[in-house]
Amino acid sequence: MSSSSASTLRVLVVSDTPQFEDLVGCLPEDFTSEFDLEHLGDQTRMSSAVNSFNPSVVLFLFKGTESARSLTPGLVEMLGVVPFVVGGVPAEPSIRKGIYDLGAADCFDTCPEPLEFLASLARHARRFLALRDRDVNSSRTLQVSQQLRARN
Repeated sequence: MSSSSASTLRVLVVSDTPQFEDLVGCLPEDFTSEFDLEHLGDQTRMSSAVNSFNPSVVLFLFKGTESARSLTPGLVEMLGVVPFVVGGVPAEPSIRKGIYDLGAADCFDTCPEPLEFLASLARHARRFLALRDRDVNSSRTLQVSQQLRARN
């Protein structure tokens, strides 16, 4: 939806409901300066979408209990360490517990106020990117250290 840059937070939205259009319609027009949204209409192409789009956070939008049950451990495994947020989930404790047990970073029944919602997505995405950068830098440092030891 927007041009990508190094500071753009990449959000993969998985939703087969009209909630995606509702979500985009309620967001401020300038949100595209910080976010790049990719919409996936169903979960069948999840693995390829995660690999090609390289999201910093995934947003699942469901409509009710039955569709929320389609979030399975296998689906979550496709995300690897990418954080995910789940929306459209009833406040039923057993459903919410199951979603948090799968590793959801956040869960809501209705879309929060747009600025609060974007701030939440940004927080999860930036935390993921910071941890990923830290891991990459640690790996590089270890590799250089091992090369120096091998020379001595």
